[in-house]
Amino acid sequence: VATFAIQAHTPQATPPRKSMAALCRFAPALGVNTVRAAAAAKKPARAVATFAVNAAAASEPRIGAKHWLPGTEPPAYLDGTMAGDYGFDPLRLGANPETLPYLQEAELMNGRWAMHATAGILFTDAVGLPKFWEAGEVSLNESGFDFKLLVAFQVVVMGFLEAARIRGFMATGESGVVGNFPFDPSNQDSPRMKVREIKNGRLAM
Repeated sequence: VATFAIQAHTPQATPPRKSMAALCRFAPALGVNTVRAAAAAKKPARAVATFAVNAAAASEPRIGAKHWLPGTEPPAYLDGTMAGDYGFDPLRLGANPETLPYLQEAELMNGRWAMHATAGILFTDAVGLPKFWEAGEVSLNESGFDFKLLVAFQVVVMGFLEAARIRGFMATGESGVVGNFPFDPSNQDSPRMKVREIKNGRLAM
């Protein structure tokens, strides 16, 4: 929000004609440059228009500026402070401030899994491997693993990793793995990268 203020300088009173006439009579004695300087000083000041921007208001996020549906207002709890927040919550699932951070983290984790799945699907199609909906059955038949044993192993491993992730998230408010919160081995954590990650995750889902 910008506020504009117009500031106009009041023109000074026009000097009497007698003073100017007297100044012109003494011009030869004073010199041309002196007369010009004196005349310039007597000229009325020109109106100057200036504008001032309210920096505090301009720095605040404008509600509805990046709303997913132009012309409408987002819910009050979606104020643009979260990465990828465009005010989209038609079911009002984030109305509870206590569960909103958890829902944000759940969306991020599902988006990461979806990005991994999308990369795997494209890779199998590119190199001529079985289709992704057949890859699990083919791998299971060729490996000789018992299906029940595989499910039990996956439940134990994923249960441990998910429990550690949830405990770390509740303690730090950041995503991570086991004891690393936040987990950022490549040092790419930034507001811009967070927006890119959530956008790609939504696209993959």
